[in-house]
Amino acid sequence: MDLCRKLFGDPESEEAKAMAREMSPLVIVKDGVSYPPFMILHGDADRVVPYETQGERMADRLDEAGADVTLVRIEGADHEGDFWSDELHDIVLEFIDALEHNGQVYQAFFPAEVEGEDELSEEDEGIVILKV
Repeated sequence: MDLCRKLFGDPESEEAKAMAREMSPLVIVKDGVSYPPFMILHGDADRVVPYETQGERMADRLDEAGADVTLVRIEGADHEGDFWSDELHDIVLEFIDALEHNGQVYQAFFPAEVEGEDELSEEDEGIVILKV
């Protein structure tokens, strides 16, 4: 079954369209706000989030708002799982290294759970833990 249909029901319904608009990161980007540099990695064969209508539009919207944005188009890659390569890892590391060399250091804080613990310790502060 199609992922969008699972999430929203009939994609042509007004309820589904309204929910999709609310969930879109495009509406979160505001003019006059200071944003950290962005790197967007997007496969051009993505069947869930289309590259042209989402990846490019997001990069354009961030750019319009004054953010420093880098869009990396991964040829032939779907939504997830098949686009990581040594070359892409190098591109991401170069992006992060450039931030560090320019004195731009950012920390992201997300609600996270360390396996076997209920809370993050003080040593874990600023570490993003992705649980899959």
